[in-house]
Amino acid sequence: MDLKIFQINSVMNSGIATVQLINYRHIGLFKKTIQDKGLDIKTEFYQYYDNNVYSNLVVEEVYTYIEQNPLYLGVTTDVNWYNLTDVIGETQSFTYMFLPNEIIEFGIKKKSNVLSNAKLYAFQQLGANAYTLLDNCQAQMSIYVQGNTAPLIAQVSAQLGVIPGLTQPMIDTINSILSNL
Repeated sequence: MDLKIFQINSVMNSGIATVQLINYRHIGLFKKTIQDKGLDIKTEFYQYYDNNVYSNLVVEEVYTYIEQNPLYLGVTTDVNWYNLTDVIGETQSFTYMFLPNEIIEFGIKKKSNVLSNAKLYAFQQLGANAYTLLDNCQAQMSIYVQGNTAPLIAQVSAQLGVIPGLTQPMIDTINSILSNL
């Protein structure tokens, strides 16, 4: 086959002849996850990673979510296998419908991902002063992850003049990150 996955030594020497039997998550590929609005939208698996550069895309998972606003009910995953000419050579799709408890946990994970992005920005801008911001917003962060955005945005806004180095443009950026759902 002309798929890149069959050029990797562990697969080449395994005797496996169909991509569906390959567990590509456990053969030493380098994983890169791409998110948007707290959702994983794509996971790419590369053969090489050096100096923060990924190269030779072998396989990717592209996610499409089944949504009934405000809940996510499931996900369809398209697994795309790349060939030697860097074109998708084979695709496999499957859909997973979440169990009731997974629906809630998925929403919590999505909001936690967005919150992590806001925290990272705060640390990049404020350094150690970000700890004070997080301490002052602890209760509202818990409420945010459970689904209510407004209390955290209000609390972040109220920190102007309280947290050393925190400016209105920083607050606007943090609140923009938190609102981008």
